[in-house]
Amino acid sequence: MCLCFYIGFKFINILNSNILKENKLNNLNNKIEHKDNIIAKLRSQKHDYLKHLQVVYSLLNTGLSGDAKDYITNISNSFRAKTSRYGKVSYLDAIASLKYEECLIKNISFDVYIQDFIDNLIIEPSDMSSVILNIIDNAIDSLSTVYKENKYIKLFIYEDEFQYVISIKNNGPKIHNTESIFLEGFSTKDGPNRGYGLYLVKNILDKYGYHIFANSDDFLTEFTILIPKYY
Repeated sequence: MCLCFYIGFKFINILNSNILKENKLNNLNNKIEHKDNIIAKLRSQKHDYLKHLQVVYSLLNTGLSGDAKDYITNISNSFRAKTSRYGKVSYLDAIASLKYEECLIKNISFDVYIQDFIDNLIIEPSDMSSVILNIIDNAIDSLSTVYKENKYIKLFIYEDEFQYVISIKNNGPKIHNTESIFLEGFSTKDGPNRGYGLYLVKNILDKYGYHIFANSDDFLTEFTILIPKYY
């Protein structure tokens, strides 16, 4: 009886070990595939740029400098149209692209929904970037500590009649002390230099008279920033 129990216990341990190894292998394969996709994309862009340079060189070589200038202007306008999705606040493009790539590597779905009203926000780009990046980075750290399917982070920026709303949601572990997480030095994670990201976020938003709230349960954690339209 004891021998059977021991053999069964060892079998379960071996099975669990194999599952962990398989998960790690799948993660590595996903990272490799992601890097291959990036390399292919860069090669494609390089090929396009070379073609454009050849056209410009041909125009200049035949004395058509005006046409070459127009061609370059068209390329520049086309590039801006493709990369600036959120009006004048192009830093949101950089944030969305940066965090999308990082989340992809870590098997986290990252979605962004932003309205054009964002042009009207009165806040320095560096400050808004710090706010959004700190919250998203915390969500990534939190999700990286758990093994679950369909991990996600969602960024919503929209407006209603009285205010602008920035919502950042994730399905990571529950935060048990949402009333304390904006205090200096408070952290749900161990280690030095913790507990300053959300404290910085709160200070930045206080400077502009904006408000932030956190709600968390076993299924969803949401940070909501409220920006009044009227003071």
